[in-house]
Amino acid sequence: MAHYRSIRDLDWPLLVITLLICAMGVLQIYSATRGTKYDDAWWKQALWVLGGLLVMWIVAQIDYHTLLGQAYVLYFLSIASLVLVLFIGTKVFGGRRWIGYGSFHLQISEFVKTVIILLVARYMTELKTDRVEGRDLLRLGGLVAAPMLLVVKQPDLGTALTYLPILAVGILLAGLRWQYWVVLGVILPLAVFVGWRYGLKDYQKTRLVTFLDPGQDPQGSGYQVIQSRIAVGAGRLASLLAVKGYEVRCAILYDVVASSVLPQDVVGALKNGSLDAALFFSPRSAGVFRDCILGASLCGVCARLIAVCISRAAAGEGT
Repeated sequence: MAHYRSIRDLDWPLLVITLLICAMGVLQIYSATRGTKYDDAWWKQALWVLGGLLVMWIVAQIDYHTLLGQAYVLYFLSIASLVLVLFIGTKVFGGRRWIGYGSFHLQISEFVKTVIILLVARYMTELKTDRVEGRDLLRLGGLVAAPMLLVVKQPDLGTALTYLPILAVGILLAGLRWQYWVVLGVILPLAVFVGWRYGLKDYQKTRLVTFLDPGQDPQGSGYQVIQSRIAVGAGRLASLLAVKGYEVRCAILYDVVASSVLPQDVVGALKNGSLDAALFFSPRSAGVFRDCILGASLCGVCARLIAVCISRAAAGEGT
């Protein structure tokens, strides 16, 4: 938003929706971490949201024509930054995607999305014809392909693929002769086949397949997608039953509250050795039990206790 514009020029519906999504995210973090050692994560997320609003306001003061004028400079700076990530980036789980120091990390590939939007817009506005020609398509495709390949090298296939819709929308808005659409319709399937056969690694193929059909690996790469569908469609069962003529009533059967102390009978069983094992269904339950044991100074008597955990996450939280 340039200095000569009013605050009324803001896209208020978009801003309100964005803030509602951010608020839901903070609420979910609070609900998921309450009673655990991460119970302060929600306010850190809230601080990041406030920081994002501040950055948004600062950027809104810049006329977008100024940004378009520096599109090529920003593009080459982005390329240099992506190259730098490959050499000095923080390595996590085999990938180098962040540049940071201490607890602060920056993912350059996310900022490159904005730069590509500026690049495509700048390139299209400088065209001398009403429609995009083949040579223009190749040049612009090459410009977008360079950061894509660098991001794939990190490796981060998901982020790299998000650059393609930006290019496609830019070409669509600028106009493309139907002959080129036909050529693209032939080339793209071939490119997908070659990329799938020779370019993608096994874990990348698995990620794409389970995104479309998470049931193929419900306990592995498809777990997050399945759980997301359950969370989003929590009322789907009620809707399906209602269509069949059933009356559905929802009620809370019990409420789980994290305990700060162990019951006296449990403490007695631990001290006299009559308790052989403890079963933990979740990381939260394991963490609560650990905190209670530490608070009651019962670490010594728990040395012989067998901990049965249904997941590695629960086992890790209890240690």
